[in-house]
Amino acid sequence: MDTARQRQQVAAQACQLADLRRCRCFAVLAEPWRLDAKPGPLLASLPRPRHLFWQGARWLVIQGAAGRLQVSGPGRATRLAAAFAKLGERCCCAGDFPRGLPLATLAFSFEDQSPGPGAWGAQLPGAEAILPARAWWREGRRGWRISCCAVDPGENAQTVAARLAAEPQPEMVTDAGEHPWRNLSPEPFTDLVREAVSLVHHGALRKVVLARAVDMQLARVPEPSQLLAALGRFADRSTTVYWYDLPGQASFVGATPETLFSLEQGRLHTMALAGSRPRGRDAAQDRALAKELLSSTKERKEHNLVLEHLARVLEGRVGELHIPPSPALRRLGNVQHLQTDLEADLQASDPFDLLAQLHPTPAVCGLPCTLAADHIRRREGLQRGLYSGVLGWLTPQHCHFIVPLRGGILHQRRARLFAGAGIVESSDPEAEERETETKLGLMRQVLSP
Repeated sequence: MDTARQRQQVAAQACQLADLRRCRCFAVLAEPWRLDAKPGPLLASLPRPRHLFWQGARWLVIQGAAGRLQVSGPGRATRLAAAFAKLGERCCCAGDFPRGLPLATLAFSFEDQSPGPGAWGAQLPGAEAILPARAWWREGRRGWRISCCAVDPGENAQTVAARLAAEPQPEMVTDAGEHPWRNLSPEPFTDLVREAVSLVHHGALRKVVLARAVDMQLARVPEPSQLLAALGRFADRSTTVYWYDLPGQASFVGATPETLFSLEQGRLHTMALAGSRPRGRDAAQDRALAKELLSSTKERKEHNLVLEHLARVLEGRVGELHIPPSPALRRLGNVQHLQTDLEADLQASDPFDLLAQLHPTPAVCGLPCTLAADHIRRREGLQRGLYSGVLGWLTPQHCHFIVPLRGGILHQRRARLFAGAGIVESSDPEAEERETETKLGLMRQVLSP
């Protein structure tokens, strides 16, 4: 069946469903599309809001929202799962897209509540799922465009089909005003680390991850395609370059090495990524730093806390869990990490349940999780927002969620960059601050003239 006929057919089906259910439904159409290997020029050409996820030879760009679900507060994953299931029942889908339809994107802030007006925009929700109005997906050498539009009772199928074929349109902006960025905490990061080390030493916490932010004045407004290309040059095959337009006019942009988890038809992949050292100035120093990282008691302890947490959460949810006997080195442009990859068959393929159990991991929060999160809220002095939260996409049989690290908020010629470090009993405050400086280095480099 040709695309025009598929478009007419799915539009008619969605109109019938909307009339039958007496509520808003959705028409979704996937069609083959010629796409470039790199997504930057496409994203730069689109009206806001735009989101991007780019990992290796696969990328996804979305524009606009045909449907949007937002929840905040405790139990957000459970409530979003219920609402998303109902949304899926109201979708009529057509087209041959190998990942399945409908396609949606997901965003979880680090905190379950909105941080309120500020650098993250007018009102960043605690969790959000979006049915994109337009999505472009490239994997290998193949590409698709996925179009989605809302269909209300009484609508005409020809009108709906025309909307599916239309060019991307800018969303109506409900709050385009500027919201002042809150000042960063004047308290030295090293003092916060000393306080955290004392709490760990006295048994109040096993680990806590403290983040800091720095503001940067830019020489010029970053051009999206150039910035994404620069980030892509520093990314290995497992790094995800992301771009997420925020409410208002800012964007959250970066390149994270951490995947929270992915599902491929019931096969789960997740990772423990904790423990780090900078890259060396030459090959000899690089090898020495890698050896130091692998033999560090402090870094191995920090890594093992994350690994133990993942294994505990997955127990009873998966079949046989494959855990390598020792971590591997993950070498990135300016930093190297300890990484352990975990794989298993998920017994009940519910990404929202897994999301609720895994986020936030000890790699970005600490242990015990509730106590560590409370300490972060009281003492860190940051609005983390999407930083160290969750971003990603999902379809009925697949999903890929990242922990957005190594990034920052960009607004015109201003940037707010984030980095964190895991604090355990043997942490040295000055060394932890140097670690955050190393992690800030990527975004500083790509944003500098």
